[in-house]
Amino acid sequence: MRNKLTLPFVAFLLQLFFAFQLQVHAAESSQSKTFSLNVQNITLENFFKEVQKQTGYNYIFNLDQAGAKRNFAVHAENKELREVLNEVLIPLSLAFTFDNNIIVVHQRGNATEPTQQKKKATISGKVTDVNKMPLPGVNVVIKKAQIGTTTDAEGNYKLAVSDD
Repeated sequence: MRNKLTLPFVAFLLQLFFAFQLQVHAAESSQSKTFSLNVQNITLENFFKEVQKQTGYNYIFNLDQAGAKRNFAVHAENKELREVLNEVLIPLSLAFTFDNNIIVVHQRGNATEPTQQKKKATISGKVTDVNKMPLPGVNVVIKKAQIGTTTDAEGNYKLAVSDD
């Protein structure tokens, strides 16, 4: 009886291990995707539409951010996405982070400004279907705050928000 239970358990552990390895590899390689675009006059919104089209990444940014409405040029031929984003966003005083398959664009911090203590909260939950089964890979977005995330394999999500 003991051997019958051990073999399926070991097989389950191996599957879990390989799934985790694939997930880690996917997260590492997804941020090093290459990107190509050569245009003289493009808005940030149209730039990110092209990023989404070529890489599958979604994006979140506030059109009222400084530099978000300016036009700029992009000259990238098979460059890593992270490198292109830095080239585009740094001159606009913007920065970015990856949150699963979402590029979150935010105002670049200014070291000369005094930092104020911001209140932070975490919003978490679980997305399920009508049969209460978890839904993995669902985008959860707070539109006014322009932040979001994607649910994990069990349908859970967690968002950190601040008072600004």
